Amino acid sequence: MQSTWRESGSGKVTVSQPGPGMARLFGLPFLAVGGYLLYQLVGGLLQPAEMTVAGWVILPLMTAAFLVPGWLITVFRKRTELDVGTREVLEIFDFLVYTHRRRTEVLPGAQVMLRYERGSERSTRGPAVTHTRTSFWVHLYVVVGSRMVLVALFEESEKATALALAQKVGSLLAIEVQDRCVEGGEITSGGVVVDRLDPDEADPPEADQD
Repeated sequence: MQSTWRESGSGKVTVSQPGPGMARLFGLPFLAVGGYLLYQLVGGLLQPAEMTVAGWVILPLMTAAFLVPGWLITVFRKRTELDVGTREVLEIFDFLVYTHRRRTEVLPGAQVMLRYERGSERSTRGPAVTHTRTSFWVHLYVVVGSRMVLVALFEESEKATALALAQKVGSLLAIEVQDRCVEGGEITSGGVVVDRLDPDEADPPEADQD
């Protein structure tokens, strides 16, 4: 999932990322069924005498149940603008017919953070046992206080690409980069990977200061 980095002359950088192609294909059947039901609903509005009471109740609900998720999955886009001048991160949620914007000021102490988060599980049935593999996505955040602004996400194999983008974002906003994608670590319920250290690898306790 290749992110694009586009700079403008006004000190703004836009990070955009295409959605997964399979997810959009998954949304097309919903969109098609929702469109057909919408066509039937419009026909009923033009000829109300042919609509039953059940049709007036059920048809709008079924239309919304298929059309709304199909539309969101198929057309939704998200991009993030990094503004050096105002030191803001602007999230733009584009639903084609409606665009929502959310601004976050980059305050002192803000950080760029990379971490793994749990994705989907895939099972492969063998002759004797079934193997289950859990995928993890690399999430790139700008963290400001308790708020975590998602800038981009990458597949597990794209760790180096994610780290390079994180360093570019950190350099642009002059903030620290934290890499929490610890290989072979223990994954907590929140999806954060915590490194497992042997006793001899742990940092020794600091001596008490007088």
